[in-house]
Amino acid sequence: KSEESIARTRIGVDRLSLRWNVFCKNGMVLEDIIFPRGIKFSFTISKTDNSLKINVKILKSKIKLCYYVDCKLTLLDARDKEACTERSSHLFQLKHPFEVWEFPSVGFAHELVRNKKDYAENKAIAFLCEFSCSNATESNILSVFDDVTRISSLQEDFKCMFLSKKFCDVKLSVENHVIEAHKSVLAARSPIFCAMFDMNMIETLTGTVKIVDIDYNTFNLFLEFLYTDNLGIVDFERAKKLLIVADKYQVLTLKEKCSIFLNCKMSLTNVYEILVLADTISHARLKAAAIDFIVKNSEEILLSSEWITWLQNNTELASEVLSKLTTNLSC
Repeated sequence: KSEESIARTRIGVDRLSLRWNVFCKNGMVLEDIIFPRGIKFSFTISKTDNSLKINVKILKSKIKLCYYVDCKLTLLDARDKEACTERSSHLFQLKHPFEVWEFPSVGFAHELVRNKKDYAENKAIAFLCEFSCSNATESNILSVFDDVTRISSLQEDFKCMFLSKKFCDVKLSVENHVIEAHKSVLAARSPIFCAMFDMNMIETLTGTVKIVDIDYNTFNLFLEFLYTDNLGIVDFERAKKLLIVADKYQVLTLKEKCSIFLNCKMSLTNVYEILVLADTISHARLKAAAIDFIVKNSEEILLSSEWITWLQNNTELASEVLSKLTTNLSC
């Protein structure tokens, strides 16, 4: 007969926030973070024309423990605004004294190449760093149970509820599919669904909501987000579709997640598409980011055949871009 415990673990954490102005041409730069308890971390930033690597390692520790670290790095553009953010965590085990953690930096490399004029070799690359490190632990056993299995989280329970379809009380008709769901969850997450179920609309009376202008796969991902608040892995095309759905049903958290994803993936080939989409759903920040991207890369973009075609079909937006370009040139 197995016996398991439910325990509470408290983890002490030290946190530091700082700004780095890294003068990093093609080569390496070292930056150190020192915590009050004597823990010292070293950041090695290696830059070439088309790549950027960030490695982290422990240089000094007074206590022989494992250290759990969480790091959030934000790259700032030439106007000191957030251009790209990466966040990750790692467990350092001091039994491996030369362990090196390669911090994810693909987004930074993409941003540096995409807007290379803003990150000229004679300029500093500015980062905001938020770094947390565990310093000690204390565990207390709360209670002991017989035959206890792993305790699931609220997110896992809601995902299970979505997949099992138990106690569903509404049907959603999408293309040639019918998806069962729970009114209470939909109403809690979306003001549009809430208003729909509050009123004596045909959907409320029949128990079936017809979903139009959205494909089945996208809507299924949207529903899963409503239940779990987790976006999962998406690509550029899926993020665009989810952004439209999030705007339609006023799910602001999903709308922001998708807009941040599109902003990080912005390039010479998709910036027009992002600008039109941002304007359509009235997303001011994403629209401003797309316009700024075109202005920053105006020498390459304004001479392209794609720009001429796009300008003819989007005269008002093109006027906004040219107005911003003129303003920048006059400064």
